[in-house]
Amino acid sequence: MPSLRKLRLYASAARHIPIRSVLMRGVREVRTRRLRAGFYRIAQVADAALCARIADRIARPDFVASARRLAELTASTYRFDPAGPSLHFLGSGDVVDLAGVRDVPWRVPGAIPASDVNRAFFIAFVEHATLAVQHDPAAGLDHIADMIAQLDASGRPTASYLSIPWQPLPAARRLANLLCAASLALAADPALADSPALRTIVGHVLACEQVVDRLREDDLGFNHLATDIFGQCLAAAARDDAPLLARRAREFVAAMDAQVGADGFQLERSATYQAHLLGHFDVLLAGGLLTGGAAGQGAALAEHMRGALAVLTHPDGGFAVFNDCADGDGPSPASLGVDPRPPEQGIRMLAEAGFARLDAGGSAVLFDVGKGGPDEAPGHAHADFLSIELSVDGHRFIVDPGVASYKPGPERDWTRSAHSHNGPAFDGLEPMEMFGAWRVGRRGRAFTIASPFDGALTAAATQTGYDRAGARSGRTVALSPDGALAIVDAWAGRGGGGSRFLIDGDWAIAAEAGNSLTFRHGDGAELVVGIFGGTVAHRAASHFRFGPRRALSAIEIRVEPSGDARHCALTVRRPSADPIWDAASLAAAGEALLHTIPSARPDRNDHVR
Repeated sequence: MPSLRKLRLYASAARHIPIRSVLMRGVREVRTRRLRAGFYRIAQVADAALCARIADRIARPDFVASARRLAELTASTYRFDPAGPSLHFLGSGDVVDLAGVRDVPWRVPGAIPASDVNRAFFIAFVEHATLAVQHDPAAGLDHIADMIAQLDASGRPTASYLSIPWQPLPAARRLANLLCAASLALAADPALADSPALRTIVGHVLACEQVVDRLREDDLGFNHLATDIFGQCLAAAARDDAPLLARRAREFVAAMDAQVGADGFQLERSATYQAHLLGHFDVLLAGGLLTGGAAGQGAALAEHMRGALAVLTHPDGGFAVFNDCADGDGPSPASLGVDPRPPEQGIRMLAEAGFARLDAGGSAVLFDVGKGGPDEAPGHAHADFLSIELSVDGHRFIVDPGVASYKPGPERDWTRSAHSHNGPAFDGLEPMEMFGAWRVGRRGRAFTIASPFDGALTAAATQTGYDRAGARSGRTVALSPDGALAIVDAWAGRGGGGSRFLIDGDWAIAAEAGNSLTFRHGDGAELVVGIFGGTVAHRAASHFRFGPRRALSAIEIRVEPSGDARHCALTVRRPSADPIWDAASLAAAGEALLHTIPSARPDRNDHVR
């Protein structure tokens, strides 16, 4: 990247960051350098008296209740095989070899391959800890102690690099998993309080606690800060320090309140992070570890979040994967008490997060009509403005591309690009200036506008990301009572517009006639896709619903307006259903949209009905 452009991008990104956050980041950077240089001074051995006190505390019923809740959430997504040992992801089928901890190049910056970065984090979390003690608590503790020894041997920070296991969020996640695993083991066999493995685990927990206390991510905020404080809450409870626990509980609820919008959705706009943070609430509430006034406020906020998560839960029980979201990387919706069954017909709007959901006739449409994310922390945003996901009769049909990588490089660029998503885009343009793995310079936003459709559930939106190029894209969606879908896209200000739709690989093209495609699911269900006012092409593609670990097959449909036209439409219906919209009505909707979007401005009206 040329140096002047790089400077401009950094300057554009920095102007959105509050000065207070910049100053706090400076303080954390100084502390990080000191910790790297003196990491050998981080104590990882607990004296016998302290170990006994912590063992006594975490074996009490309230802490055990929290530990059981964490184990339930973990078991909803993973399975542990002690024979490997290995961690199995239930959704993707991916397997993480836990015997290869020493083989991960923890201490070399950038050396972990893009496809393995996510695996490395789950190893660093010791995510399976509560599962490892379920059947044989003593053997489980021995396994955990051995894994800790491997992490200590191969993953310690260097003088110039804070390795993944000792960054604050992994340290906080590991602290929580280890304490809860130890709690469950002691509940099953109190004699384990005197085991060498427990003493090793407690010593390591205290080291994690020191790292999180020194490097807590107050500057970054959002899911990182909440997870850091979640770990601190469990550490304070394990120490039986009531005043400290009360303070941490207040800090946790305050951090959550600051990052959850009035609609109940976390502002980073990822269902995965929503689930993780809701899970933190559930764990703390299960054991009464949110003390004082934090308990009532926390319980109310958790229920608000639970309702919002239902909006981004497909009828199959999995997440919609807008932005940095991976289905199966965190607690399942069912484990969090989220009912995936949609209402028979209706529309739900998360106005602050910017998501609309339309349900009718067995179809569920999820529509991204919001900004990329919080201006001060847009790292988990994708340029998926106006993108949709569609399920019909419980089967996913139109799917988001998901997350191919979290590491800087071509896969990460593809993951975040507008041209990888299901929204209307312009050739050669991006609505967000994305660079590195997490940074965003100039950025647009989407917002709802009046829909040209009548007589159906409908929502419409445009976005400002192309304004600097004198262009705007817009989309309106409509869902009929029998579940037929119409999508009308428009491109104002310049040519070169087009839309891409990813069709899940469980569907195959069974017939093609002109601008009509019939898709057949593996179970025999069929859907007819019609293109109006445009051309269509298709090819094999991939998507990453379960994250970087596994590419799933897909069919990419590319739709472009015909000739000099600036709008076109796509419809989806069952073969047995009569067409709801004809070419004339769809063209009229396109013309109306085309005239609306250039002058549209964000306002407080959600324009959905």
